Amino acid sequence: GEATTRLAPGVFVQGVMTTASEADTLQGVSPRVPSFFLLISGPWESSEQIVRLLLDAGVPATEHELAAGAVRVELICDHGLGEAFKWGRFGALPPDVVAQLRTCSRAALLEVGLRFDRAGPLLKRLSLPLRQAGGIAIRVEASGGAWAWEPWLARLDANTPWGLYECATIIVAGEEGSFTCGMHAFDLPDAQIQMSDTRAAIEWLDTFCVYQIDEQPALASGHTFRPDADSTRRTLERWPDDRHRPQDGRHNPFGVWRFLAEGLKGLTPTEPVPTFVPPLVALLTRAEEAAGRPLTQTEVERLREKGTCVAMELADAIGLERVRGYADIEPDLAWEQWQVVRSGS
Repeated sequence: GEATTRLAPGVFVQGVMTTASEADTLQGVSPRVPSFFLLISGPWESSEQIVRLLLDAGVPATEHELAAGAVRVELICDHGLGEAFKWGRFGALPPDVVAQLRTCSRAALLEVGLRFDRAGPLLKRLSLPLRQAGGIAIRVEASGGAWAWEPWLARLDANTPWGLYECATIIVAGEEGSFTCGMHAFDLPDAQIQMSDTRAAIEWLDTFCVYQIDEQPALASGHTFRPDADSTRRTLERWPDDRHRPQDGRHNPFGVWRFLAEGLKGLTPTEPVPTFVPPLVALLTRAEEAAGRPLTQTEVERLREKGTCVAMELADAIGLERVRGYADIEPDLAWEQWQVVRSGS
C-alpha cells in the first residue's frame, strides 16, 4: 500500500512497495548487457580474422554491437603491450611467456556479454582456438591480472566459483590495508580490510568474495560477516570505489565493501530499503553541473531530503543496481560518499 516512512535518519521513503522491474520503468532504465573485457596477445592480422576463428569454434562473435551471450571483437596495436601482461594474481608470468610478449604488439580485445560467473564454458570455447592460433597470454581487464594458458584453462575446466574468482580478480596489500580488484566482472562490489596479518586479510577477502559469487547474498551496509566460526564478526559498509577513476577498466561501479574495525557498528541496515528514483548520485551530479561549482554540504543534504524514493525489498534493490549498472551512494553518508564520487570524476 501507500507508504511514507522514515527508514533512517534524514531519509523519507515516499511511494509504494515495488519490484526491480517496476523501478526500472520509473527510472527509465533499459536492461543492460552485463559484460567484461579480455585482452589476448597474439599474431593477429585483423579483427575479422579473430571473429572467424571464434565463429568456427561455435562462439557467437561480432565486430559490431554486443549482444547477451556473445563476444564483441576489436584489434589493439601497441608496442608497449608486453608490459600489460607481466603480472597476474600469483605474481610474474613464466619467463618464456614474458619473452614472447616483449616481441608482440597486437592483442584481441574481447568484450564478453555475460557475468563472469556464468561465462566459464564460453571462456573455454573462445580460449582454445585463440591459443591454437598463436595467442600468447590472456589478461582480464577488470583486474589487470594476466594469465598463462595452462593455469587459466585448468580453472575454466573446473568451472567452480573459486576458480572463476581467481581468474577474474587480484588482491593488493598495502599500508592502507588489503583490497580486491575485479569483482565488477561478476556485477558485485569489491572488498577491503585493514589487518596487521596480511595472510589473514587475504583469507577474509577470498572467503567473502567467493561467498558473494556462490551464494549471491542480499547484503547491505550494517550487515556482518566472518570467514569462520573462530573469527569475530566485522560490520560491512559499502563505499564508492576510491582507487580507480571511472575511465579505468579496473573501476568498480558497484563500489567496495569496507570491513570496519572490530567492534565498530556503522550503519543500521533497514528493510524495505529506501531507493532513490532517479539515483541520488545522479541527482547530485546534475545539480553540480547546473550550479557550475561544487555543492555545499547543506545543498547535498537538502537534495537528499527532497529526492523521491521507493521502498524496495533488498534483493529487488540489488537487482535494480545490476540492471542500471552501478550502485547509488548511501543516503546516510551522502556528503562523505559524494566527496569520493566527485574526486574521482
